[in-house]
Amino acid sequence: MSAAPYRRRPSFVSLVVFPAAILGGVAIVVFAIFQLARHQGGHRPPPPEGYRPVIASPRPIPMYTQLTKENLWNPEEPPFKLIWVPAAAITSDMLTSFQQVAGRVLNHDKPADYGFTEADFYPRGTKPGWGAGVPEGKRGYTAVAEKISGLVGLTAGDHFDLMATIPIDPKAYETLQQLGPGMTQQLGIQIKLMGENKQARGRVIVQDGVVVVPLHTREVPTTRAGTLTSAAVQTMKPVQEVVVAVDPDEVGPLMEALAVGADLTCVARSNRSTDDHKSKLVPHEPSNPLTGGGGFEPLSIIKTVKGDTVGTEIAPKAGGKE
Repeated sequence: MSAAPYRRRPSFVSLVVFPAAILGGVAIVVFAIFQLARHQGGHRPPPPEGYRPVIASPRPIPMYTQLTKENLWNPEEPPFKLIWVPAAAITSDMLTSFQQVAGRVLNHDKPADYGFTEADFYPRGTKPGWGAGVPEGKRGYTAVAEKISGLVGLTAGDHFDLMATIPIDPKAYETLQQLGPGMTQQLGIQIKLMGENKQARGRVIVQDGVVVVPLHTREVPTTRAGTLTSAAVQTMKPVQEVVVAVDPDEVGPLMEALAVGADLTCVARSNRSTDDHKSKLVPHEPSNPLTGGGGFEPLSIIKTVKGDTVGTEIAPKAGGKE
């Protein structure tokens, strides 16, 4: 009697590994097909009857941003976030597709899940960045917030005026006299007549300025000097800034006021729609005793000669007030 033929037992690889590999390959293919259908919009449910899809912001988008595929891409519902709007509620100023909003620059912060209208954007062709918020005919200036009181709390688009005030110390009268005749001498006389109390001169240097970027913190590099045992160290220092827009002829006076350390005060204008922003802030001119006003009688400066000494005296102006 012949022996029974030997039958090889199935190995672990053939029983477990091969089927698992086949199932894994099938799962990958199914997942790829699902993702492709999802990206092509196949996963979207059909719109409700009488509704139309409208593109929306997938996340908060800051102002001065130019809309692109990158900042409108929605990973949870690619390629873009859509909201369903009743067809009857869609107006002519609503922008419903990516092609209508692509390349446009926002004129305000846009919250998430909101549609777009023409009022959300600057005119076509506007470049991104805070320069888009500078009105035509004005110039943008980045100011350190601590140097201009009153700017903190204003928002983008708010209008304001700027006053510069410089204190005058009566003790500097003798120094003022030595600087020469003219306005310096007149100012010295005015101080002396007003007494020993400190005075100040105020000047309007900005009329109808506009806030472009409200208070924000920016990190600026700063270097700490080295010592004999350590090298110089570069660190980052937080600085609070406000970007404003002013008229071109106001840039110079603003820079001069900052350079001499004048006290700058922001005077906010009304945000009501009835304010035309055309009214001017009338500058305050201190009373000048040489011309009258402020309770002073007009005065004249008379040069006197006593021997070899030449001096000046103050006397009432002939004819009284002009």
